[in-house]
Order: sequence, then structure tokens, then C-alpha cells
Amino acid sequence: MADIFISYSSKERYLAAALAAELSQNGYSVWWDHEIVGGADFRREIHRELSAARAVVVIWSEASIESRWVLEEADEALHTSKLIPLRTAGLDVRQVPLGFRTIQTLAHGDSEGLSRALGRMLGAAQADASVAVIDTKISKLQCAAGRRTGATPHVVDAWIIEAGITDAIKAEFFKLDEKLKTTFSAILVDGRAFGVEGSHVALKAAQAVDNPHADLDRLVGYPRGLHNLLEASHSVEKFLKTHPGYAGKSCPILVTEKIGKRLYWMSAGDCALLVYRRGMLTRLNQDHSMGAFLDEMARQGKITTAEAKAAPNRQAQRSGLTRGEIPIIDEPEEPVLLEPGDVVLLATQGLFTLTGDEIAALITANASSPPERTVSALLKAVDAKHRPDQDNVAIICIRVM
Repeated sequence: MADIFISYSSKERYLAAALAAELSQNGYSVWWDHEIVGGADFRREIHRELSAARAVVVIWSEASIESRWVLEEADEALHTSKLIPLRTAGLDVRQVPLGFRTIQTLAHGDSEGLSRALGRMLGAAQADASVAVIDTKISKLQCAAGRRTGATPHVVDAWIIEAGITDAIKAEFFKLDEKLKTTFSAILVDGRAFGVEGSHVALKAAQAVDNPHADLDRLVGYPRGLHNLLEASHSVEKFLKTHPGYAGKSCPILVTEKIGKRLYWMSAGDCALLVYRRGMLTRLNQDHSMGAFLDEMARQGKITTAEAKAAPNRQAQRSGLTRGEIPIIDEPEEPVLLEPGDVVLLATQGLFTLTGDEIAALITANASSPPERTVSALLKAVDAKHRPDQDNVAIICIRVM
């Protein structure tokens, strides 16, 4: 049984399909009637799913207000206090059927409003940990990734993970021994600034420009070079031109690549790259949030610790993918040489509901288990904090074999 039941006119299946995809990406289970098995008792199955759902999203449109099925489903949802109505742009508010006009109706496409309504009714989507299968014969790694949707389910933290053999150009440029020509890359974006669509624009852009010929002359310690993030930024700029509501915001991104035993990275924003080695947890990349900047000012005595913690702009980003040039990019002067037994974490800011000591303790406790156990343990520990303002969390956990 699903969290959310979508009621809509069969003439507008594309609206339900798009909405179902967005809600599923945000961690909710969704049911709409395309899932009915041929020959099933339609009315019985629809009633069962409608009764079991914890929220019913009705899409009011010129077609659906004439649908007896939609009217009956909306009436059932209203009387069980789980109705969340949406209204398409072509429908005047006065056309909403009688009996439903006093219910706050959101504009179809208002992702933030819908996420708030679902958050009030359902709470956060459940944490999930999904395993990314990596060929350990090639990569000498185990890898798992997982995420937890927090108080903003209209956005999504996302990742791409790839493994394979280093191409000849990179191998020659980095003078790699034949035994070290394995490669593993992971890209992580924090979607709280852009929403679902913008996050995937940033992610795909960073992946699409994996060009081994790009900028080798100015390459300093990173196999893809600055070209990678610059091209991703250009794609995000195009997105922002058609989505002015996100103007002035930036999307944190972390791009890593392991070639042989060497770990390289580039990051902009506050996504964290952590390495756990022999009981010690170390952050490798810079934190470009205002919170980190304010904490440093407090350490220098320029402001008090209380002022730093209370600042309303702590979550603001000083860098990230945005319109125009990326303000700050972090990249290593020298790559980190990984050792057997190392655990590498890529994480969005929501993980830091936990302290560094708590993160290290959970990695230690799961040191002999597959990395998906570590991911699940971290997500469950975040849940256990019960923070009403909990940010989304995405984690990639890599164990070096």
C-alpha cells in the first residue's frame, strides 16, 4: 500500500505520471491507477488503495471536474481528512466543484507548497539505503549509497557512481602503473537550493562533460579538470534563465575520482568529503557555507560563538553551481593516497545533525560489515535525533578493499 494516492482525469495521464515521478524521487511511495492489473476488479482495487493511502492528491482540471470517479475519490479523501487538492493553471478557482472550494487548493506545479502540505500530513519520507554494485575485481572497492528525505521533500539530494578502467590519455598523463589503471568516480549534489529538476540538471551536467581531452595543460591534481565544473555551471545557468524563482541561489556539488590508489576531488558548496582511517575521521575538502565562515570568525575572536550559532544565514552558500562563475572551488594540491581499510564518505549537509565523533563511532561499529550497513546506521542515527527542521541527507560510502 502506498503513502499517496493520486486522483486525476484519465485524459491527463501525463500530469499524474509527472507528479508520481516527482513524489517517488522524494522518497514517498505513490499509487495511481496505471498500476491496476488487467482484468482486476477496478472499483475494489481503487477503493482498497484509496482507503490505505495516508494522503490523497487530487488534480483539479477542466477534465477532472467532470469526472465522476475523481469527484467520488475527492469526496472520500475529504471525509477522511487526507485531501490535498491541486489546481491546474487553466482552471479558475470558481470552477472547483462545490464542497471543495473552502479547502486550500495549491497551484499545480507548486512543489514547495505540496511538500509542506505532505510534510504536515505524513511527516518526512522514510529513509532508504540503496546499494550501488561495484565490480570489486576492477575497482578494489565496496560501495553503497542512501538518502533520507527531511523537512523539504520537494528537493532531492542526488548522485552518480561509475567504475571502470582508466582511459589511455589519463593513464599516460598521470604516468600510472598498469596495476593502478582502475578508476572510480562519484558525483554528489545537494538539491536544497534548486529543487528536483535543478538538482538533476547539475548532476547530469557534471557527468556529461567527462572529457579526457579537456584542459590537460592547466590540470592541477584533478583528472577531469576545472572544465568539468565550469561546463556544469553553464548548464545550470541555462536552467536558471527559465526558472527565475531560483535566482541568486547556488547548488552545492562534490565531484570525486579515484584513479589507482589516488583520490582526487573538486567541490563547491558544503557537500563533505570525509575519510575514516584507523579510527580517525578527517574532512578533506573545504566547507563553503556561511556557517563554516562564521565559526572561523568566532575562533579568531571577531564574533562570539553564540553570535555565530545564532546567525540566520548559517545555511547560506558562499559557493556552488550558480549563474555565472563559481565563486570558490576546492581542489587538492596533491591527491590522497588511499589505503586498504579506509572508508570514504561523500555526504550532504544533513548528515551533520550528527557530530564527527558520532559518525566515526558508527563507522567503527560497522567496520566489518558491508558499506550499506554503515549507510543505514548513519541514516537511522539522523532519524533518531527527531529534528523537525532536518535537512535532506545523501551519503555515498566507499570502503577500500
